[in-house]
Amino acid sequence: MNTPKMSAFVLVAALAGTQASAQHIPAEKVPQAARTAFATRFPSAEKVGWELEHAKTYEAEFVLGGKEMSANFDAGGKWLETEKGIQEAALPEAVRKTLIARCPGVRPSGCEEVETPEGKFYEMDMKENGQAAEVKVRADGTWVSSKVEEEKEEDDKD
Repeated sequence: MNTPKMSAFVLVAALAGTQASAQHIPAEKVPQAARTAFATRFPSAEKVGWELEHAKTYEAEFVLGGKEMSANFDAGGKWLETEKGIQEAALPEAVRKTLIARCPGVRPSGCEEVETPEGKFYEMDMKENGQAAEVKVRADGTWVSSKVEEEKEEDDKD
């Protein structure tokens, strides 16, 4: 489904850059301030694993209340964002309308609810003709951003 709007979206997103990959690290290599901030914010978290992103952001991947989540912190322990995977059906109606208008005929392959100090938005992975892009939309339907993503390698998690 090569639509003019989606193709334009991919072109604009391509200019935004690509995402750097993350590296798994043991908890002991995460600064104490980041580990403490995580434990304070998510005291009931289980199955916690850490990654280093962009050489300065520490991401905790964990399970909370039976749901897989992740949270990012800087080395000083400042909370940067929390992501929680959701079903497409859980997207607010305004977000769905924006996706239909901006990316007609393309459905998200993955959806997340994202909270940051600046507020909440929804992040969707969109794919068309072998191109993958990440789209961000606020709950009220406001388009936040988009960027083309490099193919991510899946890590083996035992």
